[in-house]
Amino acid sequence: MSQSNILSLNRKGEIREGITGHAFIGAYAQREIRWFHSVFCFRAAWQGRGKSLTVCLGQLSFNPADASFLLWQEMSRQEWQWESGLNKEVPVSREEMGQSVQSLIRHWQAIDGSRDNLTVIGEQWPELGRLIGGLQPLPALSAEQSRRLLQKLRPRGMSQEDTIFTWLHAWQNLDYELEGALRGPLGVPDGLPWWQALEARLLEVDLPVSEPLAPWRIHARMRQRMAQRKDPDNGRRPGVQGGGGAVDFLVEDLLNVALISPWKSEHVHLRSLPEMAPRSGRSEETRRYSVRWLKSSVIEKPLILDILGHPCVESQLEITLYHAGVHWWVQTVKASEPHNLTMVEKLKRLREPFLYRVYDVRRNLLRVTGYLDGSEELFAPLLRVNYYWEERPSHWKSLLDEGQDHRCSFFLVGGELIILGKDESRIQLWERRLFNRASPPTEQGRLPLWLYPAFSERLRSVDAHSFDDWRRGLVKAVSVLNPESLGLPEEWRQELQGPPAPEVYWSQVLRAWSEWLDGGERTDLAQAIVLLGNRMGASPELLLRPNSLARGLLLEYLAMALPSDRHPPGLRHEPDLLHPRLAEVLQDWRDQPFGLYRVLEWRSESCCRLRDLLRDEERELRLNSYFDPPEVGRSFFARLLPLGMDRCCLLGCLEVEDRLVKPLREHFERRRKERELSWDAYLADAGWEALGEVVRLLRRSLAILTAGTAGDPAAGDIPDSAGRSIYRFRVQQKGAPGLSRDVEVAGEQTLHQLHEIIQQAFAWKDDRRYAFYLNNQLFDKAAEFGGPRTGSAAQAKNAQLIRLNLRSRQKFAYLFDFDNEHIFEIRVRDIVPPEPGVLYPRVVIDLPEAPQRRLKASEAVEE
Repeated sequence: MSQSNILSLNRKGEIREGITGHAFIGAYAQREIRWFHSVFCFRAAWQGRGKSLTVCLGQLSFNPADASFLLWQEMSRQEWQWESGLNKEVPVSREEMGQSVQSLIRHWQAIDGSRDNLTVIGEQWPELGRLIGGLQPLPALSAEQSRRLLQKLRPRGMSQEDTIFTWLHAWQNLDYELEGALRGPLGVPDGLPWWQALEARLLEVDLPVSEPLAPWRIHARMRQRMAQRKDPDNGRRPGVQGGGGAVDFLVEDLLNVALISPWKSEHVHLRSLPEMAPRSGRSEETRRYSVRWLKSSVIEKPLILDILGHPCVESQLEITLYHAGVHWWVQTVKASEPHNLTMVEKLKRLREPFLYRVYDVRRNLLRVTGYLDGSEELFAPLLRVNYYWEERPSHWKSLLDEGQDHRCSFFLVGGELIILGKDESRIQLWERRLFNRASPPTEQGRLPLWLYPAFSERLRSVDAHSFDDWRRGLVKAVSVLNPESLGLPEEWRQELQGPPAPEVYWSQVLRAWSEWLDGGERTDLAQAIVLLGNRMGASPELLLRPNSLARGLLLEYLAMALPSDRHPPGLRHEPDLLHPRLAEVLQDWRDQPFGLYRVLEWRSESCCRLRDLLRDEERELRLNSYFDPPEVGRSFFARLLPLGMDRCCLLGCLEVEDRLVKPLREHFERRRKERELSWDAYLADAGWEALGEVVRLLRRSLAILTAGTAGDPAAGDIPDSAGRSIYRFRVQQKGAPGLSRDVEVAGEQTLHQLHEIIQQAFAWKDDRRYAFYLNNQLFDKAAEFGGPRTGSAAQAKNAQLIRLNLRSRQKFAYLFDFDNEHIFEIRVRDIVPPEPGVLYPRVVIDLPEAPQRRLKASEAVEE
């Protein structure tokens, strides 16, 4: 990342002397930077004390990949005049400078959604406030004046291709000021000022991050992070000179925090379209172009196969240019809906080659590295694992199109120098510079362009003794892919012989999905949980507990059963992309049924003996578990995913209490006989619904165990007459003697309906959180049946009274309003047959009157 990204707008820093009222001498702006990089670079001078001038060197960035900074210094009038006209500068007036500053502030205010006035911004950012004060009085922001200034800065001789690339750059950076200027004499179609058009678009698109993006806000975040990371000795590190050592050490990490550029790797393909007949009354010359824009996301999301790089989005545009005066302008832009490419499609699009060459430099290591360190054409990152050098950007279009990026990169692995590049002549030029005489490479080759990001990233981050050692790690990462779809050369394909081990791929799958589960979008996760609940036919709360075996079942569902259109792009399985053997294993795993098993013996760390409790069979196998496996004597419900040769993989499971094994077996046996199927056919047909039935039984068991019926062998069975029973409850609020209500609820109704009739009986209508505790112990999670938004493992809306084994005279607790904690004691007065013609639930006794002020928990009187 270039040094220009380092932000220098100090927030509430040292107060400098203002320049308000000083005579404005003049200003110059660089011509091409504003159009090709969405950055306004300038220098402005005011008459200071005596004969010296106060000069501001500034960069105001409309591009989130670059930064804004202001540097103030004193210089003589001779120095100022000597630098005038250098670096393709053009003079700008005070009014034009004021327009540019206001444009930048209005641009970032629109993106941030803020409305801070210039006074507030100047107080928070003294350097920016100093510049605003020196330009007073500021002119009113004008779209026409803004357009005139941009035309003044337009580079000479922009070709049709330059105009298209500039428009793409402006569109990507949300630089609507430049985009409007590109429309030329015809103006923008809707006629809105550029800042209103920007605000309208921001209502329709999602920015890549949710944090404020303005440069001064980013700078504040970076300074705060820097203060947290400074060493105790005032930020100094051993071997670092000066107090700014902490800044040098932290800058790359801080820039990664502020990474907001929406795209990283891009490819633009232009194609001229046949000319259309000119419209009647229109004489200007026009040209039409088809633009295929391939962009890869850098929004941090986990990837199953990071070797393939980030997912890509492809946009198709048709841009019409017209010629007026001496320039080409944008007339119309027609864009189709962006298409998310599969990884297979991405690999097909990016088949152009890049080149790599390996040189043995052990004998002249110091001379080669010394030349690289001293070359003015190179820069090296401040933090690095291995030695790494890269040429500076030389062509502005390469920021948009990697096909025009002919820079070379240099990596030192052991005693070997690896040169990467896309231009063979450029590599040969560096060969002549680095080596006195012809030094043939020890290895060279061509690889497809899709592999370039991973190839260069691994050279930077993976330590190895030699290039061969490093390449073996890369080949292992590529081995999970189908050799026929990669476009690799023959010598690389020969090293990919033999099918990969499935567990290697699945360890990557679980790692990526675990990262997504912990840090992914909450909305996406909620949708996935809803789909899982629909698939199971039961609420999946038991699978959401962290650090549990059941969590593995959630990951298993996400990775293999969640519909592919719900997968984030980087987490999708693409069978055509995987090795054929791995694709077969994946299909076998998707079709594998659930089963009920008990661990009989662990003979070694991975070899165990199991009993299939449904088929009543014993098996001995090698079990690879990604979590701590069940202990000896424990029963569990899971899918044993085959790896071949008596090896299976256990991703996750639900442990089952011994007392529940018998009713669970009887339940599945009854369902199987009703459908007249074999065990294999029944379990394969049941699929994830079988897991839902087990989840419902486990949730019911929470109430059964805490109600004191754990020793009852019939616990969990539903009496034939239970559905025709009516439960009469006495509801007593603690702390209010004599205040009670009697309510009746049908046996097939739920605890949530009991909650609703209690609210009706006490004339309360607030929608607050609540929970029932069937063991009469408040806040005991094992016996808790909660309402919505409580996060309880068991939900009251799913708990039917007939399945709770409630007995006459049994007591349990009811907590309403988790903030104020209103506590009630509920007692089962009787269980009676229903009365004909009566609707349940209902309030039976309604005396005395409920209090207007709810009693606090501190006022409750314990028995």
